[in-house]
Amino acid sequence: MEREQAEKKYVINKFIDNRPPARACFAYGSGVFYQGKSSYGRTLIDLIFVVDNIESFLIENIKENPKDFAKLGFLPPNNTNIVIPSSKTIYLINIKENNRYFKYGLIEYNNFLEAFESLNSMFLPGRFSKPVMKIKSDVDIDKAIDNNLFNYFLLGLLTLPNKYRYYNNLCEHITTLSYLNDPRNGIVENFNKSAVLFYSNHDAILEMYKSYTSDFLTINQDNIMNIDFNKLTSSVNLLPSTILDLLDKKGIDKEDLYLLRKELLKFHKAMNRRDSYEQILSTFIINGPVRSSAYIGNKLLKRIY
Repeated sequence: MEREQAEKKYVINKFIDNRPPARACFAYGSGVFYQGKSSYGRTLIDLIFVVDNIESFLIENIKENPKDFAKLGFLPPNNTNIVIPSSKTIYLINIKENNRYFKYGLIEYNNFLEAFESLNSMFLPGRFSKPVMKIKSDVDIDKAIDNNLFNYFLLGLLTLPNKYRYYNNLCEHITTLSYLNDPRNGIVENFNKSAVLFYSNHDAILEMYKSYTSDFLTINQDNIMNIDFNKLTSSVNLLPSTILDLLDKKGIDKEDLYLLRKELLKFHKAMNRRDSYEQILSTFIINGPVRSSAYIGNKLLKRIY
């Protein structure tokens, strides 16, 4: 397993070395972490580049790597505002290099930090609530990612159904949050994607959240949780500002766990739906009908088979 990950990291480093410099880079998805085997469809390596300025990156990259840009796409490098969604992330897809296929997103440094601090978009924070491979980063980004894991752990506890008693249940529930109400589910994505992802990366996901358990719960030898609900409700004010503003606007009692759970799930569903629709439209405009159709067709093959 370690050798396989090292080989993937080598391939990814070769790819990013051929692109303009970025402040940070991460890899994620089924091309990096096993998520069940499909007999059909190619596996793409998903990357996120955190850059100082998207326009500058694109202007330099279109000279160095014109194949990254779809001929029928619409991405004037000096006018990206028309295609940047709420997530502040744009994607270039279906890029073939060294017999591998890549998809990479671009987000500016300040927007990355703001999204992870405020949760004004769930798009990238949701992806980083699951395993990612760090290729390059810095102290502030690492801190933002760690804080994001705490946020998702807290959100997971606050939205956890009462019937769930085990730590495994909690971690699996956390992985579902970024998929709630996503319009791609059941069409180009498997309805069971979150479960497949969790059980394929079970140990890694349990380990991701282990350091936060002592703040809110104890786990006995049978893996059953005992949650400190007093401490949980007193920690609601640690949630990101976008959520707290929403709760205050609606006058939600932060000690009423039933109402909190209801509103937080509604928040996730609304944000996921908005982010997903905007990302689909943005990606289609940027990459054009031909490249986008090939990308969707490949995902359908993997979904069906």
